[in-house]
Amino acid sequence: MTRNLCIDGYMGKVRLTLTHDRFEPGSKVLQGISMGWPAILSSLKSLLENGEPLFLDWG
Repeated sequence: MTRNLCIDGYMGKVRLTLTHDRFEPGSKVLQGISMGWPAILSSLKSLLENGEPLFLDWG
């Protein structure tokens, strides 16, 4: 598995690109992060735009 995080300028704004790849076939990690990263990044976006993160109920 590899991870890459890139922060760069794009059209006068900041763009964050997160890439995970090279998972083993049937990887449980892939299943978990497929739901986790979108929620975490949405919360980060909310924090940066509004000063408050989203409440994430993982339970």
